This record gives sequence, structure tokens and C-alpha cells, in this order.
Amino acid sequence: MAAKLKVQDVLAAGSTVGLVGSGKTPHVLKSADSAKALCNGKDAKPSSTLEGELPVCANCAKLFNVNTENNEENDTMAKTASPADKAKADETYEQVRTDVMGVVDAIGKLNKGDAEKIKGLQKQADDELLKVSGSHRATLRMLVTAAATAANDRPAGTTTTAVAVHKQTKEMEEIEGYAEIIDQTSDIVAEGFKAEEAAQATAGKVANALLEARLRTYNAKGDPDINGRAVPYRNLAGTTYRKAADKLLAGGYDNKTADYEDLREGLENKVSYQFTALLPELFRAMDTDAERAEELFPRFVGMAKKENVPVSEVLFREYKVNPLSAAERQAEKRRLAALEKAKAKELTDGTANTEATEGGSGESGGEGGEAAGSPEASEYSKQSVALGSVAEVLTGVLENAEKYDDDQREALRKQITGIMAKLGETLTALS
Repeated sequence: MAAKLKVQDVLAAGSTVGLVGSGKTPHVLKSADSAKALCNGKDAKPSSTLEGELPVCANCAKLFNVNTENNEENDTMAKTASPADKAKADETYEQVRTDVMGVVDAIGKLNKGDAEKIKGLQKQADDELLKVSGSHRATLRMLVTAAATAANDRPAGTTTTAVAVHKQTKEMEEIEGYAEIIDQTSDIVAEGFKAEEAAQATAGKVANALLEARLRTYNAKGDPDINGRAVPYRNLAGTTYRKAADKLLAGGYDNKTADYEDLREGLENKVSYQFTALLPELFRAMDTDAERAEELFPRFVGMAKKENVPVSEVLFREYKVNPLSAAERQAEKRRLAALEKAKAKELTDGTANTEATEGGSGESGGEGGEAAGSPEASEYSKQSVALGSVAEVLTGVLENAEKYDDDQREALRKQITGIMAKLGETLTALS
């Protein structure tokens, strides 16, 4: 017997669900702008808060399964596409994402008095989303639906561009659209594992989806939880990974080389890595998008105006985010190490040439003198470069200190304490 179609399945395919009249059974909607039930064409009210596990109307399910065959075929083709085709698909997705986020921003300026405009913008987004596969479409459709729902609930004469102080988010359920974010993001995780997609590719999609949750979670000052430290957000992320595991188990997933927990741990690390590039990109975008900056970070926009500096400068400072991504920092470390190595070699070679000139043909440059190529000179160069590496390592520990758990912090403290003792002895010896 085929499994029943659930709300989360419909949302994962990029479609919308809603309720007809006072009924409690979810229906698939014909499209986001028509708000008509797929099975009978009756008026339905779109909903973004229905529990993902709820089964949808049986008649809608039959029609929906037929309508999604083409989408599944497109997704299958995408998975077997050549590298060139995949690159083109990624480029298309980025363009569609930019256009759809523009629609989300436009909807954010509307309210219940602009119902027709909201429908028109949803239709515009739907047309754009047809250009990408169902797996890519899902998260973007969720964002459009959430924006439209919020706009239709907003009193006439108001918009989201006014500076507003958000109350602190204390429960996961208070995060706007939390159920949809969990469903859509867990689908991305599960599908990435099943398709054996490159881990960084899956991590990039997950980071983009979870960023929306961070932007909708607020700390005690009413600012978005950009660093992802708030308990409600962490609960949402944990629930997302657990739900992904449930979906993989239900689908009979079996990886012969690694269990899910190992895969999950690896993915979470890569998601954190992706955030090191995603957050600087978001902050810099605020410098050229004043309205969105005012909407997302009103308090920091005020600070930037008062200090007469770019908004991004305040965001990097207040959120303590490194402007360089992890990849950029690693590249810079490699560059500096290569530079240091070249300088050490230049110093060694230069000293060797000087000693050879002063010492004459094959003679020592003086009683007790050391040739630059001797073990002592070579050892100096190695130790000089190594000390530079120690400083870089300590800088990395400092930058990531808040991410470590208590056990990791204690272990690092012991290591650093031992290093400090050695540093003291060394400084005394060099005095």
C-alpha cells in the first residue's frame, strides 16, 4: 500500500496547502495565486502553519501525484546531468533566487489592503520557480508563502519597512514559519545524503535555509540571532537533522560506509564552514540595500548613521563576525607561510654568500664562525617559521572560542597553559 501524501511532501515539491471553509483536512492548492483546492476548485485559505505530518485530501493526493511526475523526471535528469549542465543549472538557480528574494522584499512592503498585488507577486515568483528543479524550488516557495501570509495578516496602512523592535524569541514555535523551515531543510539534508551529493553542495543549501531561521529568531535586544546561538534556533536546527534521519529511515536509506550520526556531524561542520562565507556576504549586501537593512537590522542601521560608517562595518563589529570567510583565511595563511618561507630562504642564502665571500676559497669566515648553511642556521629558520604558525593557531582558537563546548574549552586551556609555561622558559633563555 502506497504511503499517504503528507503536507511536508507537498511543500517539498514546491506547492502550497490550505484549508477549505471550516474543514481541518489540508488540501493541495492549484497554485499560490488561485487559492483553489486542487480536487474540487473550492476556495481555500493558504496556510503556512499546518503540521508537516498531516495527510492531505485523498482526491488532491491522486491529482497531485500525476501533476508531479514531470517534476520528478526533471529532478532525475538534474542528478545525471553533465558538469557543464550542472554549472548552468546552478547559475540559473542563483538568478532565480535573486529574483524571488526581490519578490519577497516587495511583498514585505504590502499589507492586507494590497491583496491583488500580493497575488500578482506570488504569480511572478511561481513563474520564476518553474525554471528550477523541485528540490531547489521548495525553500524559495516557502519564503514567498511566508511573506505573503505575513502581508495578508498585516493591518492596512502598515509595512515591514518601519523600524520595529522585535520581542525576544523564547520558544522554537515562536520562529515564524518554523514548521516549514524544518520540513524543507530536512528534505534538503535527506535528499543530499540519498543522492550522495557533494557534502559542501548540500551544506551550502542547508546554510541558506537555516539563515532564514536565524533572521527570524530574535535575542533580548530584538536583533536577529545571526550567530545561531539562541536556544530556540538550536532546537530548530536539531529538530531538522532528526527529521531528516526519520525521512531517510522511512525511505529505507542504508549507507554501507558510515552511519547517519557520522554523516550528520560532518555536514554540521561543513554548514558552519559555509556560514563563514554566507554571513559576510549578507552583511555587505546591506550596504546597497537600505530598505532590507532597515527591515532586518534597524538598531544597527541607526548606529551606522550615527557613526557615519557603512552598515556592514557595524554588523561585523557587533556580531563579532570575521569579514574573511574560512576559505579566505586559509588562503591568507598559506600566502603568509609561503612568504615567510621565502624570506627565511633568502636570509639563509644571503648569509651563506656573505660567509663564502669573507672566508675566501674554502676557508672558514673566522674562528668559531658558523656557515649559514650549517644545522644551526637551518634550525633557526625552521623555528622562526614555526613560531609564526603558533601565533596563527592561537588566533584561530580566539576567533572560534565561543563555538567550543565546555570539555573542548577545558582541553584547550590545559594545552595553552602548558605552552605559556614553555614560552616563559624560552623568553628567559633568550634574555
